[in-house]
Amino acid sequence: MFAPPLPGGSGGGGGAASSGMGGGLGFDAGGPTGPPALDAGGLCGNQIHAITTKPPIVYFIFDISGSMAEAVAGGTRYSVVQAEAAKLVESLKYVIRPGAAAFPLDPSGSDPCHPGGEVFPPTFGNPYGFDVATGSLTPNGGTPTAATLLALQPRLAGLKGKVIAVLATDGGPNCNPNAMCTAAQCSENIEGCSPQDTCCAMGTNCCAPGGSAGPLNCVDEAASVSAVGALHAAGVEVSIVGIPGSQAYADVLTQMAFAGGAPQPAAPFYYDVKDLSTLGAVLSSIATGGISCDITIADPPTTPDETNVYLDQQLLPSDPVNGWTWTASNVVTLHGQACAELKSGSVADVQVVSGCPTQATK
Repeated sequence: MFAPPLPGGSGGGGGAASSGMGGGLGFDAGGPTGPPALDAGGLCGNQIHAITTKPPIVYFIFDISGSMAEAVAGGTRYSVVQAEAAKLVESLKYVIRPGAAAFPLDPSGSDPCHPGGEVFPPTFGNPYGFDVATGSLTPNGGTPTAATLLALQPRLAGLKGKVIAVLATDGGPNCNPNAMCTAAQCSENIEGCSPQDTCCAMGTNCCAPGGSAGPLNCVDEAASVSAVGALHAAGVEVSIVGIPGSQAYADVLTQMAFAGGAPQPAAPFYYDVKDLSTLGAVLSSIATGGISCDITIADPPTTPDETNVYLDQQLLPSDPVNGWTWTASNVVTLHGQACAELKSGSVADVQVVSGCPTQATK
């Protein structure tokens, strides 16, 4: 739907090339639908405007710590999260540029707290590549959230256009060797001790210096909230999604949600997914919220009342309720049902064409 990373075409010769906003392949200008060919005799001429609107980047940051291997209905925590993300990427392939990172990522296999990194660069029109890259990951290790976000910040800050980061996790951030915490902020005390550890039964701090869990299992709240805030300050909107297993860490996830600039309107303010069957709807609401129904063109027409809009070769009448209107000299805005169809991913190609009288809803 949106203009691909390469510039869109413009009509010429005996046919009109699509400059629509998606991965669509255009249309047969001589066929029964779409505007007439530019050189069609006896018909008003057409100017197909180059669309400059770019699809938002939806950048998934997956927690693939060891707990994400826990079995749930349909697979593991991670396989279900990944499958829902891949399904969304497929359905919105015309309207978003998906990317993905995961944490931890340890090339050597010896560091469970190794910071994560990118596994799929933001790419338009390749849902299969996204699925393969993210579906091949194996959960293992800790949750180095802060270190991962700091490592990703230059990359995400350097991306052009609107960037929405979706951080999906099943627990609290940890893996900070410099952290200090009380028992109330120690993951082992919160979740329960390993059979060989007695600190929980004794009511002592498992993360105390020299304790069985050590500082790596302290909830790394301050550093993680700061890292999310730094991403937001760099222009990235960060949505926090807590899946089953994360509820014990609601406090830190709430603070991260506020720092990311996309808190929900009610407590706990992050996306608290208690049932994985609802995850798809949550991810869809985040992604579609970043899709604009404002279509910006590079070359405003001299006669705006001789402009028409086509969705997948079908004429969309001008209508402020369910059609389109001019909202600036170079911006066409879709409304109502037309906007909803665009956001759903069901529209592959949008064309803004001048040269024929505007057709409005009667």
